[in-house]
Amino acid sequence: MFLKIIIFIILLLTPPYGWVGLFLWAVWCSTREELKKKKEKAENEPTAKGEPELLTAKVSNGGCDLYKGSNGSYVRRVGSDVVQACTGGEYVAVVTRQGYVDIYIAATGSYVRRLGSDAVSSQIQGEDIAITDKNGRVNLYNIRSGSYRRSL
Repeated sequence: MFLKIIIFIILLLTPPYGWVGLFLWAVWCSTREELKKKKEKAENEPTAKGEPELLTAKVSNGGCDLYKGSNGSYVRRVGSDVVQACTGGEYVAVVTRQGYVDIYIAATGSYVRRLGSDAVSSQIQGEDIAITDKNGRVNLYNIRSGSYRRSL
């Protein structure tokens, strides 16, 4: 700090080049502070605007617990009688003991719809959800509308 004061006084007393140097130094210091603030703000916001927070699903005690991918903090619990769960984008799909796949919105935990009837597992990939039945058939559905696409 003492060195900065000495440099400031020297630049102030040596016109005209000292004043230009003083101005450039002031601009550099203020820009550096702004860059530090932007970097700290970016570290606090794990994802860009418009992108949902990446979540991890953990099945425990018949429910699906959701955790943030960035820091591992607990978010919420969805579903009941859950045997398998997966997350993808803004949705969470849980397979129940009865063989149904329940879709929830990850951000709010609100229920969206139920798909399948003999499901063993589910996997969300982009706009689609693949549901594997007990007989091995894989059915593809659009996750937003719930409409059937095809079987594999």
